[in-house]
Amino acid sequence: MRNMKHKLLTCILIFIAIACCNQKSICQNKVQIGKSIVFDGIIENKEWDDASIFTFKQNEFLNAKVFIKHDNQNLLILYLYNNQKDSTYYLPEFFIDTKLNKSKTWEEDDYWFHVSAQDCYSIGKREDYSKCSTADQIWKATPNYPFGNEFKKIDAFEISVPFELLNIKSGQRIGICFSIAIYPEEMRLNYPNNSNEDIPETWLELTIM
Repeated sequence: MRNMKHKLLTCILIFIAIACCNQKSICQNKVQIGKSIVFDGIIENKEWDDASIFTFKQNEFLNAKVFIKHDNQNLLILYLYNNQKDSTYYLPEFFIDTKLNKSKTWEEDDYWFHVSAQDCYSIGKREDYSKCSTADQIWKATPNYPFGNEFKKIDAFEISVPFELLNIKSGQRIGICFSIAIYPEEMRLNYPNNSNEDIPETWLELTIM
């Protein structure tokens, strides 16, 4: 009887926690399951209201937030910018420690994702551009910057990464670092603000609910 009461209380507490997260639309350190998105780079009404939200530190270039949730098959990520500095490219990147090893250097379970004119990713190291494409890509981001020197100001990027690619599932904990590469200034903004893109142990720990 005591065990049954304990299990019931645990279930009630979990239900309350999830309900609170959904009500606030922000649940730090958790990736909540949410509704699917219209994958077009346009923010529909209430499309991202059920996502966790993280805000980049105040800086001279732009105000930026990143939203994350999942649909039980894909990680869904939104980079949202405003007050951008003109003629500057802000390239979304993020790094995932899929086994949460919290190592001091990159290992074979760490993934790099990059959005610019093409969508690029690599496993085990950053800035390997051998897997870049906007067609037939196993993961996807929209929109992309145009090729060449034509500047295009983009305020929002929608990104989808399959669980299968990452070999992750609900209930799992991962490490993640959200990043914005700033070109041509060759600077970088990271969230968490004190994280380092080359040191996975400094990345944010998230639980996939």
